[in-house]
Amino acid sequence: MSISDPIDIINFIILIMGVTVSVGGLLLSVVFHNLQRREKNFFIILFITMIIYTGFELLTSFLLLSGKAEFTSLTKLSVYISSLASSNLMPMLSTHISQKLERKSNKRRIFLGLIAALWVIYLIILTFAQFTDYIYYFTPDNTYHRGPYYPLLLIPAVMIMITNLIAIIRQWPILRRRERTAYILYIAAPLVAMLIQIRLYGILVIVLGSVISSVFMFYFVLKDQVELFVMQTKVNAEQRAKILALQMRPHFIYNTLTSIYYLCDQDTEKAKSTILNFTMYLRKNLTAMSAKELISFNDELEHTKAYLYVEQVRFDEHIKVEYDTPFTDFRIPALTMQPLVENAVKHGLDPNGKEPLVILIKTEKTPSEIVITVENSGSFVKESDKDDPHIALDNIKQRLAMLCNGTLEIISRDKSRTLVTIKIPAGNQTSSSE
Repeated sequence: MSISDPIDIINFIILIMGVTVSVGGLLLSVVFHNLQRREKNFFIILFITMIIYTGFELLTSFLLLSGKAEFTSLTKLSVYISSLASSNLMPMLSTHISQKLERKSNKRRIFLGLIAALWVIYLIILTFAQFTDYIYYFTPDNTYHRGPYYPLLLIPAVMIMITNLIAIIRQWPILRRRERTAYILYIAAPLVAMLIQIRLYGILVIVLGSVISSVFMFYFVLKDQVELFVMQTKVNAEQRAKILALQMRPHFIYNTLTSIYYLCDQDTEKAKSTILNFTMYLRKNLTAMSAKELISFNDELEHTKAYLYVEQVRFDEHIKVEYDTPFTDFRIPALTMQPLVENAVKHGLDPNGKEPLVILIKTEKTPSEIVITVENSGSFVKESDKDDPHIALDNIKQRLAMLCNGTLEIISRDKSRTLVTIKIPAGNQTSSSE
């Protein structure tokens, strides 16, 4: 067997480059620790698929060049496996898009159902091609030829690409710039290559397009993830500095110690309990300063309860707290709940009023997300209030978004009741018991 034809030489260069790049991409995906788990898993599966695709294309090329009839069955099998592997590249992107962008389960089901239907059609046509000469066939000397209906094999693949493109366009405003570039190139390169391949017979243009799209996808997503990691590190450092500066508020400590002083004569047991909760509050503050990862919700709830107990001692019957937290086995950023209830006390409490401030803390879990609500009577700090003496709301929002892809929403009802809702995707959680 000799490789002398220029087209064969070009194809072998493309295939060897494809296998090499795919192996390199797989190794980078495994060892690079700054990739988010979802992105890491996506690229590991992507490059394994690319290795299978380009590897069997390379095997097919060797078998075809042999010109031996006894290799015909093996060649057909190799073509089938490589075609099957390549057909999974676009549905993989579809799954990635649905997990990242499609929030509503009905839309996700419709989108993935359409992609699955198109892929099944492709699989049927590809399998049908193994037993007929309509799509492609091999002559007795083990030579590959396209059949008269070869373009039918490409139609489902093109439809999957177009469906993915529509999904990306619909989500365009919420995508980061590099995400847009990565997704568009991942679709555009093989789509253009596929259209060229219909006309240009011989050179493996589709393989080249798939390799290029995978490399660019990996490059842009990797660069985006590195920048997010750097930004998150910087923000976390800034937040810890703010927490350090804002935690020990002199007036709160002074008022609490004064309350404890008078309680020592009036109610010794209550004074002891207040000291215990105040100590827990201070300890949780110090722990939060060094928290780089998510903490268990139970820890944050203990911190919140300690703070509220101290405030209840100070304001007596003017604060009432209710807890409805049947689900606590999840993790959140440190200092998420406690600042929210502190804002509720500061802006919702009227010490001279007849009605007490009522605070309700509630948790629930749905199939797709964890919902935490803090509801209080009275008003709440405005989101635009930049003079808040404690941790600003945009601070909490940033940490929720960066650390667990969570959101925070405030709903005011005629200044008489305020509802704060935190939503965290269930897929971003690790059991707090781990």
